[in-house]
Amino acid sequence: MCNSTTGFLQITWQQVQAQINGLALIDFFQMAESLAVMAGLIIAVRTYLYQAKQARIGNSFSLIDSFTRNIKRSDIEVLEEIARSTYDGIYGLEPGCFLAYSHQKRKAVNYPLRDLFVPEGRGCYLDACFNDDDLSQEAFAVEVGISPVRDIAEELNIIAYEVLKGGIDIRIVNYELGHLITTMCNLLDSVIYYNPEDLLGIRSIKDRFGYLLELRDLLDKKRLPQKSFANMS
Repeated sequence: MCNSTTGFLQITWQQVQAQINGLALIDFFQMAESLAVMAGLIIAVRTYLYQAKQARIGNSFSLIDSFTRNIKRSDIEVLEEIARSTYDGIYGLEPGCFLAYSHQKRKAVNYPLRDLFVPEGRGCYLDACFNDDDLSQEAFAVEVGISPVRDIAEELNIIAYEVLKGGIDIRIVNYELGHLITTMCNLLDSVIYYNPEDLLGIRSIKDRFGYLLELRDLLDKKRLPQKSFANMS
């Protein structure tokens, strides 16, 4: 078996040598030129891909930095409180709402989640707080401005657009903002689910924040690691 294999290789090599010997000198130069062109193309493509990857990484950090400049920590805190106040186990919570303490009524009141995303002006403001101990204080805020929630959603929607178009790196965005994206989309889902009669409003939510909802679905499929709210600045 070994002898037959060796014999086959020898015959094959002899055939290759015969073909090489039959080539003119100009054919060798043409082959060398073709190989050089192919090698140059390979290097050019690899360089382009590397530069594109570095550009996406740089653009990712630039856009996230812009997000942190436009969105204050207090805005994130409002979103955190609202997210916690929509937990299904809270007594007295109505579907599609969040609970906050009204200064005027001096008790917990259900506020529609859809009011968080009104497109006009700066959004709605509530004479409320998230802790009944603050009803007679100004420790948190006399008015809870819920327009920051819409601002956060709009900023995230811009970032989502860039991710989906390939302009920035999805892994960096997910690591830095993944939990925030999930939380915001959960609120959007509630608005859409609990307001089926408001067709115009549902269409508006899907149109205005469609990129963000699409990115959330993509992140769910990829199952990438992300930071929690507690670690976000």
